[in-house]
Amino acid sequence: MDSSTSHSSAVSSQAVSANSIPWWAVKLLGVAVSAWAVAALYTLQGNPEIAFFRRADALKREWSRAISSGHSNRIVVFGGSSCLTSVVPRRMLEQHQLPTLNLGLGAGMGAQILTRYALDSVKPGDTLIVALEPGLLVRPPELEPLGAQFAVATGQPRLLSDGRRVDWVGALVSLRPGGYHVFTLLGKIILRQPLYRYTPSELKEGGWHEVAARRDLGNPGVGKLKLSPEGKELLATIHRECQRRGVRAAYAFPWQFCVPEDLTATQREDLLFVREVAAVIPVLREPSLGAHAVREHFADTLLHPIGPAAALRTDELAQAITSWSLWSPEEVEKRLGSMTSDK
Repeated sequence: MDSSTSHSSAVSSQAVSANSIPWWAVKLLGVAVSAWAVAALYTLQGNPEIAFFRRADALKREWSRAISSGHSNRIVVFGGSSCLTSVVPRRMLEQHQLPTLNLGLGAGMGAQILTRYALDSVKPGDTLIVALEPGLLVRPPELEPLGAQFAVATGQPRLLSDGRRVDWVGALVSLRPGGYHVFTLLGKIILRQPLYRYTPSELKEGGWHEVAARRDLGNPGVGKLKLSPEGKELLATIHRECQRRGVRAAYAFPWQFCVPEDLTATQREDLLFVREVAAVIPVLREPSLGAHAVREHFADTLLHPIGPAAALRTDELAQAITSWSLWSPEEVEKRLGSMTSDK
């Protein structure tokens, strides 16, 4: 009797235990995981924006292998799409004898991923040109979803690490496309428009992007720039790391369109920003000061020069690198004073 009762009690306990499992929650979790897996698969394999940047990464790696075999000291330029569209590697090499890697990607990836991507490539003896858009330095740099997606899609998860740990939860969550992306994509499908405004065929040798699209740029006005504490720390970190590795480093102001009547005011604001940046990392002294007032030289945004203008920008950057002309505090103040007296 005791044995029979014991067996019956065990069976009853198992039944109660099984019945106490919230199977609806398990099923819901399974649906959520499946949905995430489908979304992640789309992001990594089907998203045309990620496909574009995967192609850019492949071309940059191919060019790196080509120039590294014959040149020990290289120029590495990085930033967002302003860099991607502005620096022509073949021209840097053939016209200026500067073996150059254009590691520009997209500003939407965030300053952290862009910086780690560049630092992952520099070697002792190289020169690193920080061409991050000022907009990335006036606000706290964060790990952006596009940056996380690029890192995973190109097999570079190390870019997700801040040097101490990888935020895998945040990275995995970032693999799902956002609501804005989904609705925009659906709208383009319905209207039979291209799924992404750029195509991999626009990417040229070395990963330089020659933009085909053209848009009205309007009147951008004069922007105010203020280096954020986080942006300052990022630049300081880059400078320290380059010093540790034996890499020469400087900041270069990206070209941006401004209307001719705003040229002086824009350059003055840019020079005030240079004064802040130069207190942290050397800044290349270029005549444009990041402002270019020829509307026809820009494609679809204020920061994307057309092909011939990219050649001009490449030449200006090459000349500044060759002469290694840097802004000194005295020169900055003198130029600011002359701009004030001209007003």
